[in-house]
Amino acid sequence: MRKLIISLVFIALFGGFGQAFAQEDNLLGLYFDPFGDMDCIEAASLAPFTSVDLYVILKNPTFEELWGFEFAMDIEGPALVTGWDYPNGFPGFNFGEGGEYIVGLSNHMPMEEINILVTFNIFYMSTASEEICFILGPTEPSSLDPLYPTFAYSGSDLVSASVNNGIDGACTALISETSCNVVPTDTQTWDSLKSLYR
Repeated sequence: MRKLIISLVFIALFGGFGQAFAQEDNLLGLYFDPFGDMDCIEAASLAPFTSVDLYVILKNPTFEELWGFEFAMDIEGPALVTGWDYPNGFPGFNFGEGGEYIVGLSNHMPMEEINILVTFNIFYMSTASEEICFILGPTEPSSLDPLYPTFAYSGSDLVSASVNNGIDGACTALISETSCNVVPTDTQTWDSLKSLYR
């Protein structure tokens, strides 16, 4: 039992945060690359008043065709959405407004393991390498679950999305003031962890 607990602690401490969600079904995320690998870039690498592509990517869908989707995106920090596109060949119409995207696709989009749903053009307005937090969440009201984005498939069938890096106001993607590879310091001590298993 002791070896199992120690193994779990090491996995939790040294396992990649993004990797914890790698196999999750219907995972919706925001990424700075079209492959769904980079959800963080360093602000120091961006010039002031630069445009950056931000991809809304669905990984591991549990359905074969996408008919539509809905999500909200909040931006905390000096950045604006200056434009956005659907993948080539899958035009749709957004019925949402004010950071909400309620999209019906005119052609049903066949699903693969990794699917780009929207490409946002983000205008980074900081002159001091400020942090920008991008947060995915549900629309209000939501068609299915008030806590999660939603996908439509096979006509009227709906399924909830899970969100990369969680929900509840956590940054789904980040332009970071510090290095993207730095793990925040945990205030837990080894003794306090051990006490949980006695």
